[in-house]
Amino acid sequence: MKKLFTLAAAMLAVSAFAYGELRVDVRCGGDLTIKSVNAGSYKSRMMKPGFALIMTPKLTDRWQTIEFSFTPADDGRVSLCFQTPGSKKVELIQPVLIDDIKVTGAEFRNGSFELLNKRGALIGWRVGKSAKLTTSGAAEGNNCMMVTYGKGIVFQTISVTGDTPVKVTLKAKLAK
Repeated sequence: MKKLFTLAAAMLAVSAFAYGELRVDVRCGGDLTIKSVNAGSYKSRMMKPGFALIMTPKLTDRWQTIEFSFTPADDGRVSLCFQTPGSKKVELIQPVLIDDIKVTGAEFRNGSFELLNKRGALIGWRVGKSAKLTTSGAAEGNNCMMVTYGKGIVFQTISVTGDTPVKVTLKAKLAK
């Protein structure tokens, strides 16, 4: 019942956001909790002690710089998950391009999506089936990533240190 309530609360939180935004989930592993989140003027919610949801304002077709930070309570692992808000009306979901992700306060790899292995898969990232590596119009370098809701998610798990702020900066825009 508790899981059902948490899922319902998450769905209500997502439905409160508009389409054309970027959603970033900060998900802690194990018993790790988030001590604080600073999302500036962006919408953010603590869904539970180890899960913060950050939403950008509606994006445009121009690259915009997005910044937020969080502070973990203890040492541990955190996944940074990038996607868009979901909707029962699939036609309203707008894909978003992300690029040039930089993280301070934790080790982070391949934020420009340029490093590929021999099979052409991204190094350092877990990529959903609907997420697409795009090779034109990147904010930095040659590649950027198109994300959407659900199977269009990309994420990377990082090691964090307790009481050390982690700052995330990235560029995002609506995909055409």
